Order: sequence, then structure tokens, then C-alpha cells
Amino acid sequence: MGHMSPADSMASLTEIAPASLTGATNGVGVDMNGWNGVLFLIYVGAMTATGTLDAKVQTHEDASFGAGTVDVSGAALTQILAATGGGKVYGIDVWRPGEQFARLVLTQATAAVIAGATSIRYRRTGRTPPTQTLTELIKVLAN
Repeated sequence: MGHMSPADSMASLTEIAPASLTGATNGVGVDMNGWNGVLFLIYVGAMTATGTLDAKVQTHEDASFGAGTVDVSGAALTQILAATGGGKVYGIDVWRPGEQFARLVLTQATAAVIAGATSIRYRRTGRTPPTQTLTELIKVLAN
């Protein structure tokens, strides 16, 4: 019997590459076709003393995220403040978003914020084959 791990039923993607953010930064977005949920993990690094960071999830019927892009109700973090929020990991988990495509939007304000994000689609449905997009996956059976 093979070793089963969560990686066998999920697909991850760099949503926003780690960087010093300026204003609003849109994630690349993920196609939810064949997946039930998506977890956005937000990595917040150094924040200048007055910096703030907001995070929300948006959906759209196609990958363009043009007219008709919708903010997902309740899928936003309380504003992250430099005094208490730097050097932490945050998550927004959306179960069955209303449209086929979902993305994260990070908005920096006031002063420098270093952050990045990963999306993890999980719980496959339908006939979508398992697809792992990690650059490298190491499984250890026994140690």
C-alpha cells in the first residue's frame, strides 16, 4: 500500500510571489473547475512601522477577472498592522466559491510591507485528474 498524504489530493500555486508590495497586488488566480475549496496562505514578512496590509478573495466566471469581478463575502482578513502582524502566516479558506476562478488581492498601504501568498486547491470533485504543481515533493515512508 502506498503512502497517502494531503499532497495527493491538492494542487498548489504561487499566487503572489514574495516581494515588497506597492498598493494593490492581484494574485494570478486559480481555476476551481474540479475542486471544492481553495486555501490562500499569506506570508507576511517585515513591515515598516506604519505599514498595513489588507487581504481579500475575489471570483470571476473567467480568468480575465475583468468587469463583473466579485469580492467574496466574508473572505477578507482584518487589516494587518505592523505593530502586531509582521513575521506571521495568515489564511483565507473559501469553500465552493461562486464562480469558476478565484484569486487573492493583497493591498499594502502607508509604508513598506513584504509579503507573498500560495493558493492550495483541495478536495477534488468530478473527473479532474490529480495534479500536483509543487516544484518538488518529497515523501518519507519511514524514518
